[in-house]
Amino acid sequence: MGPEYDWNWSNDQKGVAEPLPGDQLGRAKYAQFLTGYLAGFVNESYVMNLNAEWGAGKSWFLQRWYHTVKAQHPAAYIDAWKNDFSDDPLLTVASGLLEGSFGVFRSSKCGC
Repeated sequence: MGPEYDWNWSNDQKGVAEPLPGDQLGRAKYAQFLTGYLAGFVNESYVMNLNAEWGAGKSWFLQRWYHTVKAQHPAAYIDAWKNDFSDDPLLTVASGLLEGSFGVFRSSKCGC
């Protein structure tokens, strides 16, 4: 049996740096599908793109999905607009990935 997730996104999400409003459009089902789909690529590399017009809710969706799965999977949420402090975009991405991996190392049994 796989990890347990809370796919009830109908309520506001509190207890995070920026609280997220509840899901009024039923988008949790898409995150649930994508999580199951991506679980099939355990030993493979992949790239996923989320494309929609400005204001369609991409950031909200990714933040809510990130907060749902981060306890069960290595995950990082990188907001390029808020973390644009360097002329080198790789530094921003590497920093976000490093920050996202801290929970993985704390919870691992390797003692890292």
